[in-house]
Amino acid sequence: MIAFTNELVADRISFEPYAGKLRLTFENANAGDWVRRPSAKAWEPGILSARVHDLRDSPARCGPERMRTLHVRRQWLCMDKLLCQVCARPATDPSVSP
Repeated sequence: MIAFTNELVADRISFEPYAGKLRLTFENANAGDWVRRPSAKAWEPGILSARVHDLRDSPARCGPERMRTLHVRRQWLCMDKLLCQVCARPATDPSVSP
């Protein structure tokens, strides 16, 4: 899932104390910045997710492709829903039984 130039967000990050340790955070953090596994304990910080815009519905605003840059949210969506990372359609083959 390649990101486009205008989808990248360059918010500042810093370290903050959390549960007796330091963790990375955005300076204007919100609860949706961290991805946590369902069985995570309350004190586990989770993974800080990169912030990106999703401009798939606005091709004129996307800008050129950034071949070395991953669009994290689209990547996770494909993994969660078992979608093809190229066309975003189901990645299962209906001719093969599960």
